[in-house]
Amino acid sequence: MKEAQLKELRRCAWDFPYFCQKYLKILDKRKKLVTLKPNPIQADFADVMDAHPFTYVLKSRKVGISTFVAAKFFWKALFRPGFEVAVIAHSEKAVLENIAPIYHRFYENLPKFMRVPLKHQTVHKLHFIHDSRIIIGTANSEGARGGTPVALHCSEFSRYENPDDTMAALFNSLGHDPEVVLETTANGMNFAYSMWNDSELEYHRIFYPWTEDPECISSKTPRSIPPEIGDMVEEFELTKEQTNWFVDTYRLKCNSKLRILHQEYPIVAEQSCGSTGGRFCHLAYPGGDPEPGYIAHAKPQKWHTYVMGVDTASGSERGDYSAFCVIDVTEPTKVKTVATYYERVMPRAFGKRVLAEAHKWRAWWCQRPTVTDSPSSRSSGFGTTRISTTSSTRRTERTPGRRSTDSGPTAPRGRSCSVSSTSFSTMATSTVAIVDSSVSATTSSTPNAESQRPRAGITMTW
Repeated sequence: MKEAQLKELRRCAWDFPYFCQKYLKILDKRKKLVTLKPNPIQADFADVMDAHPFTYVLKSRKVGISTFVAAKFFWKALFRPGFEVAVIAHSEKAVLENIAPIYHRFYENLPKFMRVPLKHQTVHKLHFIHDSRIIIGTANSEGARGGTPVALHCSEFSRYENPDDTMAALFNSLGHDPEVVLETTANGMNFAYSMWNDSELEYHRIFYPWTEDPECISSKTPRSIPPEIGDMVEEFELTKEQTNWFVDTYRLKCNSKLRILHQEYPIVAEQSCGSTGGRFCHLAYPGGDPEPGYIAHAKPQKWHTYVMGVDTASGSERGDYSAFCVIDVTEPTKVKTVATYYERVMPRAFGKRVLAEAHKWRAWWCQRPTVTDSPSSRSSGFGTTRISTTSSTRRTERTPGRRSTDSGPTAPRGRSCSVSSTSFSTMATSTVAIVDSSVSATTSSTPNAESQRPRAGITMTW
């Protein structure tokens, strides 16, 4: 090997940004082979990975997190003997079509002098001669759980079929001082949602919206902008090019379904975890045409348990109605509707109305705190990125909706918490509609109705 090649190897072994931008090849969104030059989201996440060994990333679709995690772990496996990586996807199709090709493409496009010889290579494995390994499997594959990985990447983990068993097996196999990245788009209010909102979870949590991806723009002006999209354009101060892309994505990729848009392409984290359509109860009784306005059918009673379902619309004159329904679930087989509301009203005003109603029924939990992280500057090999994070629905600097949450008393970045009807409005927008008052109310016939409750919504006990 020539001296220049040895010098290049030594530099690449310690300088990841240099190695990444010079030697790692990916397919861009146009399926063209290009060098991996991190976008603003990937550049910011480089600092996050360096600072936090356990990270939970909630994100919009196709912002490049999976690719960047693969790049970082591939680099470490290539240059560190005995470094073992486990990559767990939610399905075999995701392994074969998305994850595995990234790693194999990295290796096959390296210059010959940089390719560490392989002991063994399959679609699911790269085993280097210096005993580093990259194992790629699914949440249900036993092969992916073998070994003692020191780097774990759980891709789209909100879609794992048996998350408890899978996560327990993976985490019990981890080696000393591991690195773990959990990344996913939202999938309703399931276990991943609960983890995101668990303040005791020792993970650095960060949210990346599509608005931070410079490729999410379009020069093609739509013929019209749907009212529900127009409200968000104004709320988050989207540029003309971003608006064009957003409208096109809403109509073509999301079938004009706001729930799908919020789940796949959220601007704030609270949008992403809406209901996937599951019912709180299971035995439906007939509904009817909703009556506009507020109607109280009963008064609060001591020792009764109430649940409120909230459905927020845009509030536009020709848009859908916002609604809430309070039901008495003290006796699961004899559910009673005690109050309903059905009006066209702006989301913030509706949030205040919902908050007042929750207080009326003595909600023991009726608000999600607004968490605002103090802005910070972080410098990486990919350049300096200024970030300002908030769970508020308002745009802050250039990062609408990004939320970075540190848990524990040693969190390196300060945060302040406040509770208001504004934060409740945000929660109401994404809360599961336990009862949709415009369609029907339902009741549970299962003996363990308490275990069927989603983690969101409002439960009130007098």
